[in-house]
Amino acid sequence: AMIAAEELDVLVVAEIGMDPHAYALAQGRLAPVQIAMHGHASTSGIPSLDYYVSYEGFSEPDAQSHYSEKLLILDGLTPLTRWYDLTNFDISPVLKTKQGRVAFRKRFKIPAEVTVYACLQTIYKLSPRMDNVTREILTRDPDAVVLFKEL
Repeated sequence: AMIAAEELDVLVVAEIGMDPHAYALAQGRLAPVQIAMHGHASTSGIPSLDYYVSYEGFSEPDAQSHYSEKLLILDGLTPLTRWYDLTNFDISPVLKTKQGRVAFRKRFKIPAEVTVYACLQTIYKLSPRMDNVTREILTRDPDAVVLFKEL
């Protein structure tokens, strides 16, 4: 009722499915135009959502046929490419030194001689196909360690 009282022109739901409140919010008609963003790379299937924003890197040629919403496809792979261009990443000065990197590896019990590959996606969002990718990395690089983000 509080949101409806604002008489919004557009409601943007950043993600559907991770938060039950966002899912419930998307079920109502709280604005004349309602848009789902790329929190999950698939249709919401919710009739009250008019548009779904996706990116070229996630959209196949007939993608619209897989969405209940009108699909808006933006340039690029993800919004992160633009975000990375605008964000200044400051790596800890400690990690910029050999001593700092050695200390980091020691803290996490990562041997100095291995190559570290990191997958920072939330683990339950990974496709089972990632198992094959991981196996291929470990096969091609016998000195590899693959790190995954915890839940």
